[in-house]
Amino acid sequence: MTVLLTGATGLLGSHLTDLLLARGERPRVLVRPGDSLAGLAQGGIDIFWGDIADRAALEAAVAGVDSVLHCAARTGPWGDEIE
Repeated sequence: MTVLLTGATGLLGSHLTDLLLARGERPRVLVRPGDSLAGLAQGGIDIFWGDIADRAALEAAVAGVDSVLHCAARTGPWGDEIE
């Protein structure tokens, strides 16, 4: 089974990637350009570079996958401040 993970460089996504590798899977990850791969296990991962907001990158990443684990999230402040 081919599984795509978004947010794989984050806390939750990196742990899910490790779990899939431990199960003998070969996870596919969508990583934003500029993100560090340091938190991901080395080897056994198919890396696709792009942003989930980039339709072409997302279509390439999901081609042929059986399921998607969406772990990407915006962190930090966003939206209007409440005073």
